[in-house]
Parts: sequence; structure tokens; C-alpha cells
Amino acid sequence: TSFDCAQDSLEIGLQQLMVRFKQGQSGFEYFALTDSNGHYEVALPYGTYQVEMATPSVYYDLNCLPPDTLFLTSYDQDTVDFPLTITDYCTYNSVSVSAPFIRFNGLSPITVKACNYGTIESYPTRVEVELDSALSFVSANIPASQIMGQTLIFDLDTLAANECVDIYIQTQLDTLTLPGATHCIEAQIYPDTVCVLPTWTGARITASASCKDDSITFTLTNKGMDMIAAQTTTVYIDDVIFKTAPFQLDNQESVSFVELADSGATYLIQAPQESGYPFYLGDSTVIAFEEG
Repeated sequence: TSFDCAQDSLEIGLQQLMVRFKQGQSGFEYFALTDSNGHYEVALPYGTYQVEMATPSVYYDLNCLPPDTLFLTSYDQDTVDFPLTITDYCTYNSVSVSAPFIRFNGLSPITVKACNYGTIESYPTRVEVELDSALSFVSANIPASQIMGQTLIFDLDTLAANECVDIYIQTQLDTLTLPGATHCIEAQIYPDTVCVLPTWTGARITASASCKDDSITFTLTNKGMDMIAAQTTTVYIDDVIFKTAPFQLDNQESVSFVELADSGATYLIQAPQESGYPFYLGDSTVIAFEEG
């Protein structure tokens, strides 16, 4: 906050930030995460390293540039600090979902991580989790304030800047579900305030997939402004790249790709958004798939 590129007693360390060390000789990469006090430690072989750290959000900047090259000799120690300056005072809430496995018999755990990577506290904060229709809610470490069908609502009250909260949910799978099926779980976090206007062309690509008879049809549609440059889409069969193709779409224009389908296989299309696509509109990559 003092903008002098040195930490004082009022300035906190930021947690869960990744620092990367890339060795020039071998090209090997090493990583470290900052702890709750903003500290990190990593053991490295001797050599020369390129050092970098990503800012937690668009509201921080590395104006105080740290050394980007580190030279280590045998049994050497060194310190690289990353002073961050605040460019705007805003919340930047993010949510992610992970499920290590889905059981037929027994409980299936789901972890929802809600974080505020902004520069001010988020209040009131809530997370909405929509479970797949084949999953039944059993319990959670944070009580749901509302349950509406398959949607769980969690009131988190205040999330401080750079604070994360984990919600552990236990679910039960419908025993009539076919083996190998995909189960979708979606989460949203509020407030979803935006304080920085993006430098963005306005193109917005969506993807869809449909299966009819012996064929899969993938369709990409631009629901925004005209694309200014071509991008490349990729089609996968059971996680193996099957085809790549360029596309460039004007407003409301679509392009389709038809593939003969093998029984039991999973088909997926993946396409990137244009550079500068706003984070608050979703992922910078769109996908659509058909399985079985």
C-alpha cells in the first residue's frame, strides 16, 4: 500500500501464489506455493534459473520488478521477493469444483473451493452448486442455507482479500446409473463484480454437439462481434487428438464438423476464445462432447 517496493507492518503476504523456477541448462521447471504468510521455499539443483510469479488477479501488478534470473552454486541460499502493487480496489471471486471419484456403492466426495483474489473483502458472498441429476446431496461441512432441487446454496458471509474457503460435499450416486457415464457439477460464486474493462474484440464462441444415427455433429457459433483472426479447433476421440481445423466466424455465423461415430466412444471438440476474452464471461476455451 505504500508503493515503496518494501514490505512494512501493514502489508500482508499473499497465500497460494505459485512461483516458477525454470533451469536454463536442462529446461526443468520447479514450483513453490506461498503459505498463509506469503512465504515460500524450494530446493533446487545448482544452476541458473528464470524466476517468475503470476499475480493473483488483474487488480495486482508487479511494478516493483524482482530479479528474473537466479544463480545458485552448490549449497547456496538466496531470496527472491515479489512486491505487488494494487491497481484497483475490487473483489475478484473465483470458484472451482473437483471430484476425485464417483462411487456406485458409498459416498462420493466433492470439493468446492471459493476464493476472493481481489483487493477488498467480498460481502455478502454466496456459492451456488448444481449437482448432476444422478447425484443426491447427503451432507456438507458448511450447512447449505437453501436446497432447491439439485441446487445447493451456501452463504459464506465475508471473504477477505486473498481468502479461500473449502466446501466439502458428500453425495450419493443413483445405483441405476450406467457405468462410465459423465456426471456434471457446476458452481457459481457471487458477487461477481467487474471493475476492469477488457481489451477484447467482442467475439464470443459457443460449442455444441449432437449425435444422430452413425454420426456426431459439432457446431461452433460466434454469438458476438466478428472474429479478427482465425483460431484452431481440436476434435478428440477418447482423449486422443483426431482432427484440428482453423475457423474464423463473423457475428452469428456457425461452422459444423461431422464425424462418423464409433459405438461406446467419447467425442469432444475444444475451441479457444480470442485473445483478451473477459474472465467474467467464463473460460477462455469452450468444449462440447457426446459419449457412449
